[in-house]
Amino acid sequence: MKRRQFIKGIAAASAGLILPISYAKQNADVIVIGAGLAGLSAAYNLKMAGLNVQLLEGDDRIGGRVKTLSHIATNPEAGGMQIGQGYGYMRALAQQLNVPLAPLSGFMRGNTFAINHQLISAQAWPSHVQNKLNAEEKKLLPSQLYFHYLKKFPKLTIANDWTLPKYAHLDRSMQSLLTELGASEQALALINANVNANNLAELSGADAVHVLTQMMSGGGGADRVVNGNSKFINAMAAQLSPVELNKSVTQIKTTNTGVQVNCKDGSSYSAKHCICTIPFSVLRHIDIQANINAVQRAAIKQLNYTAITQVHFEVSDDSWLEDGLPANMWSNGDLGRIFASKGDNGSVQHLVSWINGDAAKKLDTLSKQNAMAHIHKALIKQRPSLTNKIKPVYLQSWGNNPFSQGAYSSFAPNQVQQFAGKMGESAGNLHFAGEHTNHDYNGMESALVSGLNAASQVIQKA
Repeated sequence: MKRRQFIKGIAAASAGLILPISYAKQNADVIVIGAGLAGLSAAYNLKMAGLNVQLLEGDDRIGGRVKTLSHIATNPEAGGMQIGQGYGYMRALAQQLNVPLAPLSGFMRGNTFAINHQLISAQAWPSHVQNKLNAEEKKLLPSQLYFHYLKKFPKLTIANDWTLPKYAHLDRSMQSLLTELGASEQALALINANVNANNLAELSGADAVHVLTQMMSGGGGADRVVNGNSKFINAMAAQLSPVELNKSVTQIKTTNTGVQVNCKDGSSYSAKHCICTIPFSVLRHIDIQANINAVQRAAIKQLNYTAITQVHFEVSDDSWLEDGLPANMWSNGDLGRIFASKGDNGSVQHLVSWINGDAAKKLDTLSKQNAMAHIHKALIKQRPSLTNKIKPVYLQSWGNNPFSQGAYSSFAPNQVQQFAGKMGESAGNLHFAGEHTNHDYNGMESALVSGLNAASQVIQKA
């Protein structure tokens, strides 16, 4: 089959249909670095084209930032959680791999608010003594403040408009933009407590508007792989040659004949092409000897990654809910946000303390054992009805993970105009993929499509 025919097949796949494609095997191999969604997607499409693929993973597990905690009740996700309605490529792959999806369910609704260590119901908040918001904000819940102001920003016609010159004024800190919109001091502090970034000062307004536009255009509702999203990872990996685990890369070097990859354990791999899916937060510490353009090198050194740390709890019974408050909690303290999920028996069996940004970085300075104990103690103190009802069973720190050093990329002020759309460019036979290189989509779909795109580039050159 001609290469152009294969590329047409890839285009159909990204539109939600995967065609059975064969391609004459090439003499040259391709190295794919990273066995997360992007790397698996790249390797899968390269194999479909008949190319030999060497897949390297620095960790002792595959999946990257997709990680189902199958040993915990409700099989919670520590990483990529939801499959949006607009995730056409991921849904098509799941269908082809016979991976069943089901609506994302089991999560409790509503919030109890823990503000300055006081437990406050949603009904009590507007007139509560801890509510020092201005007149416009007074009736808004702390969890509503961010989107209240974000909806005042200029609307993008489509998400990709975020790099247009007319939106350059949004490529400033959210802290300053929200202040200009009239956000009160308390509103800024409350938003900052759980913003999906390290903090408002480090988040570009253009990035925030871009994410909001993607969310609104994706349609309502989301799914999850039955029994956990890691089942999708395993199904993709089963189609490939065994992944080489514990291959922590120390050097990537382009040569006259291709690319050489050297690993910490002394092993070395060579191929005509290489697709690197390593997050820039990690790649900046690797020796890259390649003709990478100046903007891309700057992005590798500077791109922001959001720290997220989760402490997971098993719950013994529902008697703690007799206090009459919702199971979920929203805190402006160390606890971050508490999400509760039900098991098959209809009772709450799992809680996770989801901590973002600067608060996560602070928690990450503790050992895992001490961090879990700290959150456990804080949760009991904040909600005494949980005493003897919960047990901390797992901590996931994406900031401390040496192979991610953050949960996902985000743009700091002035980075959107400088970096967006330029981070996936190839450097000769060295190609890049990962959620940080593709902003046409979000979440897991972004990573998968980036791998498909990188594979397409290699196939065109092979």
